[in-house]
Amino acid sequence: MNFTQRIILSLCLCVGTSTMVLAQDIHFSNFFTNSLNVNPAMTGYMKGKWRFNITARDQYRTVAVPYKTLSLGIDTRLKKKYSSTSSAGIGLLFNYDLSGDAQYSALQIAVPVALHLPLNQWWRLSPALMPGVGFHSLDYSLLRFPDQFNGTHFDPNLITNENFELTRKTFFTMGAGFMATFTPSSLYSYTLGYAAYNINRPNISWFNNTEAHLPLRSLIHGMAWLQLSSDFDFVPQAKVQFQGSQQEFQFDAIGIKYFNNSSLYKCLFGVSYRAKNNDALIVTIGCNVSGYDIIFNYDINISQLRTASRGHGAFELTVTNIILDGRKRTKRAAVRCPGYI
Repeated sequence: MNFTQRIILSLCLCVGTSTMVLAQDIHFSNFFTNSLNVNPAMTGYMKGKWRFNITARDQYRTVAVPYKTLSLGIDTRLKKKYSSTSSAGIGLLFNYDLSGDAQYSALQIAVPVALHLPLNQWWRLSPALMPGVGFHSLDYSLLRFPDQFNGTHFDPNLITNENFELTRKTFFTMGAGFMATFTPSSLYSYTLGYAAYNINRPNISWFNNTEAHLPLRSLIHGMAWLQLSSDFDFVPQAKVQFQGSQQEFQFDAIGIKYFNNSSLYKCLFGVSYRAKNNDALIVTIGCNVSGYDIIFNYDINISQLRTASRGHGAFELTVTNIILDGRKRTKRAAVRCPGYI
């Protein structure tokens, strides 16, 4: 990035932080096993006692300074003493995002809590809440400003006259979710859910005398888990998100092949389409090795940005493990259909 481009970037940053900023939450391509980032209603909704999930994402490395995102999720299923069928779930979610020349970092710590209530032998409803705290920070010393130009070239030793009131921001945020699951047969399962984030629209302005609210983010997701044969499942799913003026429409088709092997018991493959602005095709491959679901996603950019990105979008790696009773990890060979049911 040359000097002129950096000046433009700096001016855009200053204007953006002093007015109404339409900031966005972090974003993942994999929502097949990244449950807590899809809907807090999925907390504790699984065949097992504990679930551990880690997701790492690297985006737009060929365009500019890459976006780096890391997510860590832990949740557990709590059986209700007065009911043999209902249960509850509680978890802990850490999301960390780092982007831009100024190393803009966003850390979110949230505690999702959910109830899982059966209506009958086919239907189950799951309401949930997810309070959280956000920590944002920015290093202005890494940016370049017009008054650091000495007339012939940029001089990093010149002190800028720009005055920044804040370099760190802390705020409270609230999310909620609801999910309904219909299981008419052991061969089929259908899920539909809705989640809302930033319900309180927290102020994330970098100036004390202005307001810049993080917009409400609404997410609708649906999935069908279909057993086509004794060793093959088909999972179509969709995710729709709205946040401010931003929209996302993602449609997935995933096939799962099972093996009679406790060490490598299944492999999966799939393709996804992020439809808004013809954004990207997403290739998914994965397997379950000794109880660990390992899934790799690669975004192929097909929008107008492909001129700059040369088709490259994002790498994403997700590792998930479910522990049956708190003492040992499941071999998963006995688990068919969704592991979170």
